[in-house]
This record gives sequence, C-alpha cells and structure tokens, in this order.
Amino acid sequence: MPTSVGSSRRSTSAPVALEVWTCPELTALIFQFQQGVPGSFLPLAQSLHMYRQCPPLLMDSFGVWMSCHTLDDLKRFCRLCLHLVSAPVMDQAAAMGHLPALMLLHTLGVDCSSRAMNLAAKEGHLDVVTFLHAHRSEGATTSAMNWAAEYGHFEVVQFLHRHRTEGCTKGAMTRAAKAGHLNIVEFLHFHRNEGGYRDMLHGAVAAGHVHVVDFLTSYRKEEPCSPLAMDDAARLGHLTMVQYLHSHRFEGYLGIKRS
Repeated sequence: MPTSVGSSRRSTSAPVALEVWTCPELTALIFQFQQGVPGSFLPLAQSLHMYRQCPPLLMDSFGVWMSCHTLDDLKRFCRLCLHLVSAPVMDQAAAMGHLPALMLLHTLGVDCSSRAMNLAAKEGHLDVVTFLHAHRSEGATTSAMNWAAEYGHFEVVQFLHRHRTEGCTKGAMTRAAKAGHLNIVEFLHFHRNEGGYRDMLHGAVAAGHVHVVDFLTSYRKEEPCSPLAMDDAARLGHLTMVQYLHSHRFEGYLGIKRS
C-alpha cells in the first residue's frame, strides 16, 4: 500500500522530537522561552498575584521562600517574573534584614516604600537602614525611630537621630521606658524634645522598671505621675516599685496626694 507524504513526515519527525526532549541542555533552552515559572517558584508567584487581596500572605510566603532558596534563585525569579516584583517585595526583604536580596532588587530598579526603612528599623537591621539611607529616596516615617526605641535597637535610634530628619513622636520614649530600655530613654531625654514624660513614667512604673523610674525621677522630678501608677505597680506585684514610689514620689495612690 502506498504511503502518503504526510504520514511519512510524521514517522520521521517523531524520532527527531524524541531526541530533542531527551537532551537536557536543549530542553532547558526551549523552556526559557515558555511562559510560566518553575514549580519551586510557584508559591511566591501566586502570593505576588494575590498581594492586593491579602498583604500578609506575601510577607509569610516571601520569608519562607527566601529561607530555602539562594540569591541566585531570586535572580532567576526576577528574570522570569520581574513584572510581579514590586515595592512590597523590597519592603519585606528590608524587614528580613536580607541585604544581598535588597541590593539585588535595588540594582534591578524595583520600587520600595517608606515601610522598608520603617520595618528594617523595627527589626534592628542597621546595615539595611544604612543602605536605604545612602541609596534610596523613599525615606521613612516617625514609626522608624518609634519602633527602634520600643524594641531596644539603640544603634538604630542613634543613626536615625543623627542622619535622618523624620524624627519620632513622644511614643518613642514612652515605649522605650515601658520596655525598660534605659540607654534609649537616656539618649532620647538628652537629644530629643518630644516630651510625653507623664505617660512614660506611668508605663515604666506599671512594667516594674525601677531603674527607668529612678532616672526619670532624678532628671524630671517636677513632671507629675498619675496616682494610678502606684495602684498599677501594686496590682501587678511590683513590691520594689511600690517601695520606691513611696520613698521618692509624691503622688500617692487612689487619687490621694501625699502631703
């Protein structure tokens, strides 16, 4: 029986196609021109697609993804899916303190926001804060120093005070006092003027930080403290604090001012 031209072509092309797919180098080259991403990149790509509906999903996914992938993997992901890589990715890299990833994204021209420096300051990543200050223009907000003070990142607080202009709010000193970070309380007291001593003193009393209360009493004794402060100290079991307040403060308790 005569063989048609079409069937002859199919029979001869099948072995050729098989040879192509059994050659790893050639297959990889073909795949570079296909749409889609490798399977290991899929979770991050999906999170970036869904970011607008659920921002926390990106934060979790990017952190997990970076913990089990290399910088080369991130380079490859950006090459394949740069259209998905936007400010939230760079912000999260800053929050993680992943300076090499941050530098890569910066080189690729990826945007970030003021959250990058804010979150880096919150987590105490001074190297990231320094890099963003030197190479980016998005800046920060008062949240940067507020968070750095709250979480005890003294060097970050110093850097922001000396090199940035956003400053802080009275919440910085209040949170530092409540957390017992005396070195930061001292620094803010001598270098800033946002105030908030009443709330700061009450927070330190309620948390039982006698060393902080002693400093504030020594330098700001004229600042009043709520009579509820001693109540809170007693209620929370801070006997040493109650004894200190009785000996060194004048507010008393239960709203009754001591004579």
